[in-house]
Amino acid sequence: MSLGVKSLWRAQTRSVCIKELCLGPVSREHHDNPRRWLSFSAASPDHSGNGAKADEHREDHAGKKPQRTRTSPNPTRRLIKRAIKLRKSNPDTRKRPSVETLIKPAARYPSKHGTIRSLRKHFESANRQHIHDFFIQAFDKPNDDWGSTLYFLLANTPDSQELFSLKVVIGRGASREARRVLSGLDNNIGQIERRHQSNIKFEESFPDPEMLVLNISGSEIAVRDSLRDIINVSGKVTAVRVREADLKERLGDIWKTHRPGQPLALDDDDGELDASDTTMTIQTDRIPQLDELARPSRYKSYVLKERADNITPPAEWTKISFDRYVAALVHGVMPTDLARKLYRNGPSHQETVVSLLVTIFESQDTRSAVSVSALKMALAYIHAKGAMFRPATRRIFTRAEELGLPLDAETFGLFLASASRAGDINNFNSIMRLMLRKRFYLQSHAWYAFLEMTQHAKAKRIIIYKMEQKGLHRIPVFSIGMARQLALIDLLRTFGHGSVDMDQFVETYDWYGTGGTKWLNTTTVNKLLDMLGQYGRLGACHGLLEYIHKTGRSVIDVYTLNTMLTHTRTTPFQAILLRSIPGRWPWVKPDDTTYNMLFAIAWGLRRPNTLRVLWRYALLHRCLSSKVRHRIITLLRSTDRNSSNRRSLLKAWVDVIVGRAELTGEPEEKPEKLEEERDRKTAEDQGSSSAAHYEQKQKAENAPPLSQSDYFAMEKQHLAQANGRKPSDILADKLMEAYEMDLEIHKLIKAGTVLTPAMQKQLTVDIPLREAKKAEEADTVNVENVARY
Repeated sequence: MSLGVKSLWRAQTRSVCIKELCLGPVSREHHDNPRRWLSFSAASPDHSGNGAKADEHREDHAGKKPQRTRTSPNPTRRLIKRAIKLRKSNPDTRKRPSVETLIKPAARYPSKHGTIRSLRKHFESANRQHIHDFFIQAFDKPNDDWGSTLYFLLANTPDSQELFSLKVVIGRGASREARRVLSGLDNNIGQIERRHQSNIKFEESFPDPEMLVLNISGSEIAVRDSLRDIINVSGKVTAVRVREADLKERLGDIWKTHRPGQPLALDDDDGELDASDTTMTIQTDRIPQLDELARPSRYKSYVLKERADNITPPAEWTKISFDRYVAALVHGVMPTDLARKLYRNGPSHQETVVSLLVTIFESQDTRSAVSVSALKMALAYIHAKGAMFRPATRRIFTRAEELGLPLDAETFGLFLASASRAGDINNFNSIMRLMLRKRFYLQSHAWYAFLEMTQHAKAKRIIIYKMEQKGLHRIPVFSIGMARQLALIDLLRTFGHGSVDMDQFVETYDWYGTGGTKWLNTTTVNKLLDMLGQYGRLGACHGLLEYIHKTGRSVIDVYTLNTMLTHTRTTPFQAILLRSIPGRWPWVKPDDTTYNMLFAIAWGLRRPNTLRVLWRYALLHRCLSSKVRHRIITLLRSTDRNSSNRRSLLKAWVDVIVGRAELTGEPEEKPEKLEEERDRKTAEDQGSSSAAHYEQKQKAENAPPLSQSDYFAMEKQHLAQANGRKPSDILADKLMEAYEMDLEIHKLIKAGTVLTPAMQKQLTVDIPLREAKKAEEADTVNVENVARY
């Protein structure tokens, strides 16, 4: 029955879609909507122009047969469906080189879980590329592929074949002002380094401490541009002296064309360095080593213990106060359990931080206080949180252009890295064209982002070869990344030639570029371990860890531990890793990801004592993730009478898993009653294992369900009862004890024994607690005792 509604019209959002980079403002319609930063684009753009034309269009088609259309409330879901239809109608799109090169290939690994994981990533990458192809056809954009992108990079990247270094000496009168400016925010040494990919170092061993001495090294164009910025910000310098004639020709006239009253070049090749008040002296210098180029970041991450919107903004907005407030927002790390309490309802911590960043950048009160360094911190934070916050980056970038901030190539490099992670080669090319229109030449940032976006080994080798032709492998930072990519490609090729000697393999790449031995950093180690673990080369993994521990060439972190545990699914080997890695590197402690992985494996294997140990240790160490909580709450609230044997077994042991007996203070049974109770029940039953499963299932179904609030109250009781104490035994030892007890439980169930509550108590692993300081001492394992594992 028709209700008289012939058509449904929905007002479009005021989202401006600018071609190429699309950095137009995107309106925020609902401030309290937690999904307000989701990046939605129109699937089919409206070409009607305005509402009047749309009304005319509806009147023209009023006499025609009405077509029933279904409008999805989620535009992203509608786009995915149309992309899938496009892929089915044109299956040859997967065979195009642009699609093949950007799709992560599927691999067959010895482990079933590794093969399934690889296949899932392959389909996700393929679907993402098909959605990009759909947008290209829908909006009539140029169809860029990886070959045209490579030629575009080659044509617009200057050569960096030769490295040279300069020593810049600023006299006493201008040194104080130059030191103050070069230690500020937007024109500090670190900003100039990243802007031009050079290396600048203060020299403290100069005979005259009142003079400012800088060492600038890098490619010719990088040194020239860095020197130009230093001359521009050194306002009190009135003269420049170049010590060498060929150096004067290479530098050109950079000191004559930038600021009014630019200093004149003095041709004085003989004599000592002039220490006059307002003179800058330039001469060649040695190229520093990589160890001398390390520069610590201005801000470090810290643990945030309050909501982001409770951070007090400064009373007066200056460039320094604005920069510090943005750093407090983006560098604050919120613990998982604390985030659940503080952000119980409404937007999450990430959404709150992004909303605050957009607010302060668009505020009129901060108009004169916005700095380039704060802009880069905000864009880097938002880009790292995923594509759903892309409209926020567009608004902040548009605001920066309105304020006339001096944007540089590093700012565009953040957008290039984001497009690389998304696999959007069309957007990648658009950003590069925008950089050229802004008169920025392409740097190593664009090359390395393009290298990471490609997924095939052959394409990666071609890109690295072209980068070497341009001399980009001589830049230390990108030399490390190129060596990492080559090592991963070559390691994959060695799997077909038997075992791998990791000591010899690692030392092979120490000669590459200018990175030296620094290419084997933490990121490289984790990627090598992941590839070795995927192909079942656990012996080579332990060999690499042994080599790192022996030479001390790299630092191991918790991601290394999680990578190894990803490819180890048996409890004895997991215990070895949990004992050996923290024993060699004491700062490595299990985090919420570690407990989540171990908990998921034990959940699938139906091991109640292992789940009990992992849940209690994670709770007391404040590493309980939301996924673990969801599994436990689902188990407590389950009342399904058609549940599987796996669910019924865990349901019967749920009180043991969450430690309800410890909260009620029930007395423990004597150990000698275990055998008597077991023999009695076995003699009474004499049934099959199916009868035991049925009776245990009936017991699980009759257990009263608990609500979510009851579970959180139980967590609070456990924490209050612990009163700051930690488990006295290390996690590895307790996991092995729980593993043996779980094997005994499964053995009894298989024999047809129905476990009574008294038997469950006897088959439960005890978790003693002690003071936090003593527990930390117990966690420290002697390295000599680890060697036997």
